[in-house]
Amino acid sequence: MTHIPHEIFIAGIHTDAGKSLVAALLTQGLQADYWKPVQSGTTPQTDTEFVQQATGLPDERFHPESYRLEFPASPHASAAMEGVVIDPDQIRPPVHERPLVIEGAGGLMVPLTDDYLFLDWLAEHKFMTVLVIPTYLGCINHSLLSLEALERRGIPLWGIVFNDGGRPESESVIERYAKAPVLARIPQLPAITPDTLQSTFSQHFSFPQ
Repeated sequence: MTHIPHEIFIAGIHTDAGKSLVAALLTQGLQADYWKPVQSGTTPQTDTEFVQQATGLPDERFHPESYRLEFPASPHASAAMEGVVIDPDQIRPPVHERPLVIEGAGGLMVPLTDDYLFLDWLAEHKFMTVLVIPTYLGCINHSLLSLEALERRGIPLWGIVFNDGGRPESESVIERYAKAPVLARIPQLPAITPDTLQSTFSQHFSFPQ
């Protein structure tokens, strides 16, 4: 029987790795709740708005951000521009009964303050993590550095997701070093709708027993 973690953290090897798409797929497929702890950039839409629009799920499945910053930059830079002081102790997971999909901001080592990384916060909470990996020239290096950072901090890795792949030779190297299963290889989607998310989840995701 598949065990679904109560909290699932979505990390990426860089800012545009596809975390929001994977978050939408898991939120829809697992009928989970969604939470973006720190949002940097609100135009044209926030990640929460994207996931809700993509999944078509009701408002009660989406929890408000601990920090919502308008400027699209690293959270520590956006906060400084807007006169906001980010207090990591105030970034607290919401109460939830269903599984909770938690989407990070940027890569693992994006700074929340001048001396505190998102990785520091994740290391405190030890959420089961999914690492999203798009395949491109250089993805092996970025992926292995991210995997090493997770392992060094003792953060449990539930699995990896290859997003819009096409480099099987790169994927095989990353998979060998990951020490965790490949949960999915996501093809390029013709459209992002509740139906395409559900069918993609059903066809391409599998979970460890």
